[in-house]
Amino acid sequence: MAFQTAPRRQYPVRIFTSELILDGLLEPLGHLLDDLSDPSKSGFLLHQAQIRPLAASSDLRPFGLQEVTANKADFHLVYLTDAHDRDGLNLMKRTEPVIAYTSRFVVRGRFHMGGESRLRDFVDSLAGAFLPVSDATIYPLFRPSMDIPKRYPLLLINKRQMQLYHPPESAQAE
Repeated sequence: MAFQTAPRRQYPVRIFTSELILDGLLEPLGHLLDDLSDPSKSGFLLHQAQIRPLAASSDLRPFGLQEVTANKADFHLVYLTDAHDRDGLNLMKRTEPVIAYTSRFVVRGRFHMGGESRLRDFVDSLAGAFLPVSDATIYPLFRPSMDIPKRYPLLLINKRQMQLYHPPESAQAE
């Protein structure tokens, strides 16, 4: 009798990397946020992947693959496309308005952080590699190859891709 394991959970996602948009089913080995934050794991399996160039200037044409492994170090933003999956994440309740910059996007939203964290050092105080951002609006810093929605109820931003961040001007004046 062969030993069978339970099927792994797959999350419908849209991932923005430096050069690509990846749509498909992300299959972590465990809990999604834990797996994304695990420094020993660099590659993530994406099933039923649709791959498109991010920038309109790219010569790459869209294509699909049944499976592809993507390097999480290059992930800028991860969007869980299923509302149930987003609602299932265990997020810190306190949020602060923040504007963050990667090399490809400006992200404006409410960053989840611990109760004792200060805005100036919350990125370093959080153990995870991906930070949840509620009520997010993204602004591409390039001419996209396709229409990219601007508003997202929840995004995960790779803190290693963040170049700088600050509160909105209205919050700085307080």
